[in-house]
Amino acid sequence: MNQQQREIAVLNHAAEKLFGFLWQASEVDKYLPHGKQSADFHRTGKNDVFLKIVYGKNGDVETPQDITAILNILRVCLMRREPDAQTCLSLQHALNQNITVRSYYGQGGYSVPILHGNIAVRRLAECAIDYLSTLAKISANGNENINFVGVCPQCDGIFKKKRIDQTYCTKECKFSAWAKEKGKKYFAEKAKRNRAAKKIQSAAKKNGRR
Repeated sequence: MNQQQREIAVLNHAAEKLFGFLWQASEVDKYLPHGKQSADFHRTGKNDVFLKIVYGKNGDVETPQDITAILNILRVCLMRREPDAQTCLSLQHALNQNITVRSYYGQGGYSVPILHGNIAVRRLAECAIDYLSTLAKISANGNENINFVGVCPQCDGIFKKKRIDQTYCTKECKFSAWAKEKGKKYFAEKAKRNRAAKKIQSAAKKNGRR
């Protein structure tokens, strides 16, 4: 495995970890009752559901504020723009979630520390920074086109790319964008034809008055 292949593997792993925590943070009430350790990322296969979900689509009002702030940071940075002060403060809040620790007597005689609080959101913020840092490092090494996290130009959602050159999050968004562009061309051509027809009619009227 050469240097570029290693960098691609590291970046892809960081993206999968990011989306694992996105899924868990979004389902925090189901998967983190009483601070359960299910926040730890475990990959169960290449078809994991959390790698197929699109986050932060236009019109999404159900995503918690802390997760929305992290999605905004990802969106802005992936589009090579600079985040504003409010977005940075929101990310700072996500990174400083109040976490408490208690211990219990685990198996094998070990006392295992258990974290309580919004662990998933905090770890998600850390994963987002880790992914963006890894992406910037790889880009600085000359691999500017390698990126496994996309921002859909149609719905503005954040998604895990199946291919590096993937542009739209789903086939539906790809079709909507195509239809929208085709509609623009259709109406532009129709307007052009109408203008040409009006010129012909105007010219015919002028010739008729002579």
